[in-house]
Amino acid sequence: MMTTQTVHITVDEGCDFSNTFYYTDPTTNLPIDITNYTAKMMVRGPDFGSQEALAYNLSYNSATSTSTSGITLGGTAGTVVIAIPAADSLSGVWYNSAMATYDILLTSPAGVTTKFVKGFFTVIPSTTKLP
Repeated sequence: MMTTQTVHITVDEGCDFSNTFYYTDPTTNLPIDITNYTAKMMVRGPDFGSQEALAYNLSYNSATSTSTSGITLGGTAGTVVIAIPAADSLSGVWYNSAMATYDILLTSPAGVTTKFVKGFFTVIPSTTKLP
């Protein structure tokens, strides 16, 4: 049985963010092949206007190589990379995001969905503003 990893993410407002997660077998610590998997990540929090409102949404479909933005799967390497561009972290929806949470779901070609990683998601406001 796979254990959901807990990883808290902190993004600096106005800066590019990238993180690589590794999907590995808990017994052998070897990568799990995620070729033809799909992935979905959402960030939600109570401070975004309505309870549990959606703040950010990423998805990737390996079968069609379709990414809505910022999530890439590494096939046999078992990597899941999320990337959030600086412009996306400037959105006003992030303010007061201290209570936001996220998770990443992986779905196998057989249709089995696993919550791979979860945690808190925080955007730290920038003091220095770019033009």
